[in-house]
Amino acid sequence: MPAPALKKKAADPGPANNGTSFSEEPDVYLARATDPQNSGLHTTITGYSGKQKIIKYDFPKLINLGPFLTLFAKGTVFNLTRTLFLNVGKYVVIFAISAACLLSSADVDDFADNSLPSIEQLTSNLQTFCPFLFGLFVSLTLGRWWSVRSGGIGATADHIVNVCSFLTANAARRLVRSQDWHLFKANHDRIVRYGIASLTCLAKESRGPEAPLDDLVNLKLLSESEKVLVEASPPHTRALCLWCWMTCVATETMEMVKLPPPNMNILFNDLNAGIDGLHTVHQYLGTQLPFPYVHMITLLVDLHNIVIAVAAGMSFAVKLHEENPSACIIEVLRLLIVPTMYQGLLQICVFLSDPMGDDIIDFPIMEYQLGISEACSSIIRTTRSVCEERWTSQVAPLPNASALRSLPTINPLSEDLAALPVKSGPFPAPVPEKTVQKLSDSQLQLVPSQTTSMQATWKEGTMNVEFFEQLSEWIQEVQRNVATIPPMPRIREKSQQQLEVHMTASVNQVASVNVPAPSPKFLEGPTQPAKFAPMPREPKPAAPGLLMPCCTVTPYKTLT
Repeated sequence: MPAPALKKKAADPGPANNGTSFSEEPDVYLARATDPQNSGLHTTITGYSGKQKIIKYDFPKLINLGPFLTLFAKGTVFNLTRTLFLNVGKYVVIFAISAACLLSSADVDDFADNSLPSIEQLTSNLQTFCPFLFGLFVSLTLGRWWSVRSGGIGATADHIVNVCSFLTANAARRLVRSQDWHLFKANHDRIVRYGIASLTCLAKESRGPEAPLDDLVNLKLLSESEKVLVEASPPHTRALCLWCWMTCVATETMEMVKLPPPNMNILFNDLNAGIDGLHTVHQYLGTQLPFPYVHMITLLVDLHNIVIAVAAGMSFAVKLHEENPSACIIEVLRLLIVPTMYQGLLQICVFLSDPMGDDIIDFPIMEYQLGISEACSSIIRTTRSVCEERWTSQVAPLPNASALRSLPTINPLSEDLAALPVKSGPFPAPVPEKTVQKLSDSQLQLVPSQTTSMQATWKEGTMNVEFFEQLSEWIQEVQRNVATIPPMPRIREKSQQQLEVHMTASVNQVASVNVPAPSPKFLEGPTQPAKFAPMPREPKPAAPGLLMPCCTVTPYKTLT
């Protein structure tokens, strides 16, 4: 069954801005094709593959109806696969063979007195430690499943909304003109669409490399050229590529809004956290539980069920020989309940180990994408309305709040970009040298006007020799001026000692005059003036000056 085509609103042409034309994106990035279907017990939605997936179930109703009336409802282990019935049938055959072999023997009473107690003891021993080991395995599988949902898919979806909220909150109050707001909205919508498309790539990754991405084009999440680029990448890198595109567009949008640089850290934190969510999904789905451990758990469950089937069959034969029908019914129930529960839980673990598939209990990726679309659409629509209402009532902007009255004019890129040769593959061919020179010439008009003469000289392919000659003369003049700086003065050892003694006496005099004597309550004895011993210093050679060795230094007399 093909994937349903989602309803899309027609794109309204937006106003042109500074020579750049674009179309205003619709308010809803991903609309519902059909409403969720409520079957009474649970609610389902149609996924990309056309199969139903459970998004919610009625837990109180499940309790009220009971498990037997809902035994074969959609989503139960008895409706997921026929493997459960095949395995239970295997144990029933073992049960029947064991009972028939015992009934065909001559001495059933002797077997019941001597051998059956040992078999029952073995069964009791298995039932002692098997539930503990198997319960740990089921708990570990459920923990991995929830980690993929919360730390993987949930984190990625949450940070798409966080990026949308952060960009919208800052742009809606700073971009006053409607033309500037429409330009921001077009880039913002592209960011959201890349994020929604990354979840689709993540889901299709587990379904094999041959999974097509035509749905992304049909849903207007990617263009045809972008789809070709994504398909050319390995499946495990497609979602990461889309998040890199998101980072590129989001960074450029932040620079357009002209927020202070520290705010860029908040944006990058959300983007990095979203990418970490993709890594979490890859880690859990790409790294399975150790094969020996899973094999041992499977062997333990199968061995336990076989022993139960053999013990129940022999006990059934003994009770049948004793003509005890109630005991026979109990052994049949023992056969049907215990192996079915173990095998059913093991089968559930198989489905939970890869929740990104097409099974009815797998993650409803489309429902998560619809939630992102509705959240981002509501954020960008209501936030702008609130800002416009505040402007109309003249309560905004507040004091010291910044707002961009209009964005600066941007010169369009050179038309040579459209003439670049492109090879048949998804990636562009290397740009010829002549074409690169043309692009450099066209980009010179964006450089400030004070460097126009130097650009023209460089464009003609000649060097301004006079400029470099003047620069060389200026450097030589600086060297000559620095050469006239005298070296550091040298004080002879005797004069140095006299100077230090004189400085020490002056400091002691100041200390004895200005510092009051402490109270006798705190200090006993006469007040002693502070004394400072001269610091011993080794004689140092005269400084050679502040110039390179090639310069001449004029010597000066030292102090006496």
